[in-house]
Amino acid sequence: MATVPGSQELRAYQNEAQSFARVDGHLNEGGSYDVVTKPSLLASDPGSLGGPAYVEVGLDEVLNYTTTATDGSSTTQQWVLYNYAPSSVEFYSYREPTVQKMHPTAGLTKGGTFVEVIGTWFRYMPEYGIVPHCRFGDKIVRAHFDSSVRLVCQSPPNTDVTARLPFAVSLNGVDWSTTKFEYSYYEEPVMTGIQPDMGSVQGGDEIFISGAKFTGNTDPKEFKCRFTPVSLSIPAKTVSARFINSTTIMCPSPGGWSEADRMILQVTWNGVDYDENHFQYSFYSIHRAFPRSGPSNGHGGEIVVSGEGFRADTTPSCMLNHTSYEPVSVTATEIRCPMPAAEAGDSFFGNVDFAVTANGINWNNFEGGFQYYEQPVVEDIDPRTGPSSGVGIVNFYGEGFRADYPLAELGCKIGDATGKAFYVSSRQVKCVVEDIPLLAEDEDPLPAQVSLNSYSFTELTDETYFRPYGVLHVQPNSGPLGGVTTVIV
Repeated sequence: MATVPGSQELRAYQNEAQSFARVDGHLNEGGSYDVVTKPSLLASDPGSLGGPAYVEVGLDEVLNYTTTATDGSSTTQQWVLYNYAPSSVEFYSYREPTVQKMHPTAGLTKGGTFVEVIGTWFRYMPEYGIVPHCRFGDKIVRAHFDSSVRLVCQSPPNTDVTARLPFAVSLNGVDWSTTKFEYSYYEEPVMTGIQPDMGSVQGGDEIFISGAKFTGNTDPKEFKCRFTPVSLSIPAKTVSARFINSTTIMCPSPGGWSEADRMILQVTWNGVDYDENHFQYSFYSIHRAFPRSGPSNGHGGEIVVSGEGFRADTTPSCMLNHTSYEPVSVTATEIRCPMPAAEAGDSFFGNVDFAVTANGINWNNFEGGFQYYEQPVVEDIDPRTGPSSGVGIVNFYGEGFRADYPLAELGCKIGDATGKAFYVSSRQVKCVVEDIPLLAEDEDPLPAQVSLNSYSFTELTDETYFRPYGVLHVQPNSGPLGGVTTVIV
């Protein structure tokens, strides 16, 4: 092939060639030709955005000429000329595209993952053969042109899961722009179950997902778990997952939920393709436990743990003094724990640990534990009658009263009317009840009781009944002004 002439010569010829009609020329078989295109100049110009040009074919012609020196000697030289044949064929010159980001960087071996490619100088001009393509390793697929800065490629099938494959783009399917990005394939995971399937709204619980064909050969930043609420009108939350081995992965549960709810738990290895198993995961919330103290004889009733999202099928359990107990009953809002007798006997006074688990795995320890005390005995009350409304004060006398521990919560009640109790001494407690229902004349007086935890009330005796009095009604309730009317109260 002959040497291509300088840019000045080429420009001069092309300017001249534009003055006559362009037709397809005839080439001589066996001749030596150069293809000269205007894009060669466009590409050499850093300020050019590219563009179309006609293709022209040049035939080498060699001209011999002789030069004579001053000393009379002569030298024969050759000059290569070009005769160009214009044509109607166009060639489009474009700037080489660049790739700045791709997402995701991994996908299933069956292919079909939509990969977003972000970069510059993307074009789609099929009339010039400019059709974007993506190459995954040695497999090429056509790209969807979205804009000059965005392409979308659907990954082709590939069974190679052993390595990360180089990724490249091309606007003509021939010239490829190398990138720093790689793409890896993984087999579709088989997921069989999750354990546990319940956790606290505070988050942080470890959820283990079992199955097969799990891989760690993807971008760890795209390996995630998604929690989608079933009832709450709030967005789903995603957290990073952790690869353990080919049969086990772990997802920490996210926190920050406003209330308990059931969730759809899904996993993605590439940030895009989530599994379709739709595992059910639920959150629970523990609000409080009451009472936090009780009589050491075990006759204090049940400890009520209140909250949201409790389930009987998740093996909830109670623990008191390092001993586990099955709940008495479980509802969506309550776990009722037994209050066993203290191991040290009925007169034991002291604090023991107290915890509850709603899912059979993660224990919620209550700060301060549970306080045992000896149940006090009430011997007498004074007064035994009083007004039904207003600030009524009833004194309880007996033995064993105390309020010298942090979980003390003294209370009292007259019938079903509850009040606040105040410690006076180990022999006296003062009870204030503001509103007591009135009794009919033939009704029995109301039982009066006191407790150190506002829940486990003392035993009744003949001296611990109270009769309230007050105006129930008057008859008649009207009469003449200035007259004398007998009114029965």
